[in-house]
Amino acid sequence: MSITQQSENATRFADRVANCCYVKYASLPKTGKPSSREWTPLAGVVKVEHQDEAFEDALSVEVVALGTGSKCLGRTKLSPRGDVVNDSHAEVMARRGFLRYLYCEIHAMYSTGRSEIFDRVIQGRCRLKSFVTFHFFASHTPCGDASIFPKSDVGSEGFGECLEVVRGCIETNQHSELGSVGTETNVTNLLRVSRFVQDKFSNIRQTYVKDSTKTCAAIFKKRKLSHETIEGNKCPDQSINTSIKYEEGTLPQTVGNSDLRAVTRLKPGSQNFVGESNATRGDVICHASLHKARPRKDIFRTGAKCLPTEPRQDPKLPGVQYHTVAALRTKPGRGDPTLSLSCSDKLARWNAVGIQGALLSLLLSTPVHLSSIVIARVCPHSQEALHRAVVGRVDGGSRPLLLHSLVPFVDARQGDKQQPCAASIVWCNVSHRSVEVAVEGRKQGVTKKAAHTTAGRLLVCKKELLRQFVSTASLAPCMEHFADVLDDKLASRPYWELKSCAQEYQLSWKQVRKVHMHAWADKPPRLLQFTALD
Repeated sequence: MSITQQSENATRFADRVANCCYVKYASLPKTGKPSSREWTPLAGVVKVEHQDEAFEDALSVEVVALGTGSKCLGRTKLSPRGDVVNDSHAEVMARRGFLRYLYCEIHAMYSTGRSEIFDRVIQGRCRLKSFVTFHFFASHTPCGDASIFPKSDVGSEGFGECLEVVRGCIETNQHSELGSVGTETNVTNLLRVSRFVQDKFSNIRQTYVKDSTKTCAAIFKKRKLSHETIEGNKCPDQSINTSIKYEEGTLPQTVGNSDLRAVTRLKPGSQNFVGESNATRGDVICHASLHKARPRKDIFRTGAKCLPTEPRQDPKLPGVQYHTVAALRTKPGRGDPTLSLSCSDKLARWNAVGIQGALLSLLLSTPVHLSSIVIARVCPHSQEALHRAVVGRVDGGSRPLLLHSLVPFVDARQGDKQQPCAASIVWCNVSHRSVEVAVEGRKQGVTKKAAHTTAGRLLVCKKELLRQFVSTASLAPCMEHFADVLDDKLASRPYWELKSCAQEYQLSWKQVRKVHMHAWADKPPRLLQFTALD
């Protein structure tokens, strides 16, 4: 589905998902939120109940997990005890909150036979209700491969102006609109803002088409989009020899020749143009019915670095040839390199083998796949680049709808908000410690004395999620075929060993890695030796 093909029903659904996350975020305490000069990204997992497969006409839309944050620990700060969160990007925090939510619902199903999302227990594994689906929301483009696309793409012009205009509406009525959590007035006002943004963007696009040079220059001058990456890093000026050698009819796999879903075949020395087609893997192809080609002079760049084991490395040539595409990347860190892969790569993995991970797969009858991914398209964004990064890199994975919402996030990077917030927030729909604030991977304000206790740890760190797995699995009925896994010594078994017992999940992931993500590196064994008892 391309950007222009999103139906009105899909747009309404995407806005509904976005509004649901914004309203919950507004209801959370101020602790951990950005100050007036700070920004943060937001991500969430939304539960949707519907009567049939057309979830756009959902009976209910409810956020079950939220996360904020843009920080990541360097490799020297990682803990062998599993008691810190290595990656505090919003998408990862939201997913970790979602894991807590799943454990809570499985625990309820085992204990009482009732759950909001499960209807039966089959051979000890919980089965999702037929018409309950989960949807992922992000207020920004995921870091990594999804962030690499030409600046001339739809989605990279005009959003700064839309955001500035609408932000005034939101700030003026922020307390009255977002303070009334869940009210009909709040949703109505946000939908009104959404329609206003769409009208505004439509006018900008018409103006851009009519006089592209003048409009683009004005927008870039105002928002400085021509020298910024999506993640807020400056695009370095490169004085590099622009001569490129390649065989006739082929080019390196970069945005200039394989971004979006297709490219035209080029001859050596010709200007680099990108066409459109229905291809999905970025192959170099010919297309007979290309639209009028537009030159791609530069791209949005990502701070995420290609893995050293990745055969596709960034050429770092000027303009569209700066990045390679579809490569696995690690998140940037200040000085100390990280081991955490980009959010684009993690979303691709979740899409391929399920968002639930290895341990939860032992307690679920089927993997949990996302039915849609919604991006707040008020930042530079390319739906085709998102498809390439999350869906197109893996054959046989799920095929979530890729949707966009034009409802802006009040704490997005804009105007005076130029400093990233140091804290991360994670919230999930559970009764105990539903909201936590993290700084540098640890619970905010924790003392050294309490740092190694459950009270002092984030409940979404690996160790605490392992403890929740052990506690929940001990209640599982009819687990004879898991007797060698879920035994009386469960709590004393190392984290890595329990994950390896999820044979179906591990086999699926092994196949994906072998064919599509062979450069994906395992964490050092010393970081996976802890148990639930340590």
